[in-house]
Amino acid sequence: MGIEGKTAAELLGRRGVRRTYIREVILENFMSHEYSRIPLKPGMNLITGPNGAGKSSILLGIAVALGQTYTDRSERLSDLIRRGEKAARVTVVFDNMEVDGKRPIPWLNSDQLVITRYLKRSGDYWHYVNNRLKTKAEVEHLLQRLGINPNNMLIIMHQNMIEQFAAKSDVEKLKMVEDAVGASHFRRRIIEAEAKLKDIQAQEKSLKRSLQEARAAVEYWREEYEKLLAKRKLEDERKRLELEYAWALVSEVESSIKRIQERIEGLKIKANKLSAEADYHEAEALRLRSDLLNMFSRLSRGEHVSIQEFEKSLDLLLDERVEAEISKFKLRLNESELRRLQSELKRLESDLAERKRNAVALGERVETKEKPQDILEEIKVINLKIASLGEVLEEAEDMYL
Repeated sequence: MGIEGKTAAELLGRRGVRRTYIREVILENFMSHEYSRIPLKPGMNLITGPNGAGKSSILLGIAVALGQTYTDRSERLSDLIRRGEKAARVTVVFDNMEVDGKRPIPWLNSDQLVITRYLKRSGDYWHYVNNRLKTKAEVEHLLQRLGINPNNMLIIMHQNMIEQFAAKSDVEKLKMVEDAVGASHFRRRIIEAEAKLKDIQAQEKSLKRSLQEARAAVEYWREEYEKLLAKRKLEDERKRLELEYAWALVSEVESSIKRIQERIEGLKIKANKLSAEADYHEAEALRLRSDLLNMFSRLSRGEHVSIQEFEKSLDLLLDERVEAEISKFKLRLNESELRRLQSELKRLESDLAERKRNAVALGERVETKEKPQDILEEIKVINLKIASLGEVLEEAEDMYL
């Protein structure tokens, strides 16, 4: 009886490049396996044996290692641990050998990708990827980059899953196929594009409607005297807004200067702290170096020196050196940021002087809580309203009265 499911070579692959495959599966204290190493090759792999030999356990081990929680034999992953053992380990090794200068997983600089999952009776589970501890979310993200969704039954199909797949609706089957071949993101992009197109069409209709209303308003204000009064009122309002806008720009720069000054003060305090830390670690390193030299002197005189004491002093010396360099590096970064902020402060101060000159030329200072951009939008609205009046004749007042 063969394992139901995808072959090792089908678990990974990108169009136009050499595909990776599962090179080996290692099961330790997992179900009926005390310690088993199952080597696989590219293409179709068949595993045969009598019932109860542990064939399905191999596929289940792959599913568990890749983060799939499904099992048709246990309600908890801890139940998959071999009877009498406290922990189990399942490992899936993907091939990433370089061929013609290219790797199947180009962003991984290693000949293999090893995903290991540990299971304990206590219910604790954790992953290692190439000997580095990873969360399940990180493993899922890694598999997503490889185009693998272990919870998709078209990727890993256990026994008795055929009936489940057959019971799925056509839409669900299509989504599973798209996910398995890596085409689901194309559907999302098409849906997003359709939504954007509808939004653009709606905006186009809204813009055309606004233009028609503007033309109707201009046509409505035929009487030149009413247009003249409206224009004067709008110009007065615009003048007030322009003064408010000019001083709002001044306030905006002043606020930016204050924030940068506060940051500069904070960086200076941090610089003093980092400098003190560096000095402390340097002093400690010198003291430990002196201790080591003293040990060498004692050795040269034939005196006994404890290896443990020597190793401990050497480790401490290295630690202090590392900490000193880290503090110096942070200090350099801090100084670089300080110089950048000081340069930015100088630029803002120059900008402030220019904005103040422009504001004073318009009138005395006015305080406002409005943002410059909001005031500017109001000015634009005023300009649009004045423009909507069309040509306004100054002699209209004499003619009307």
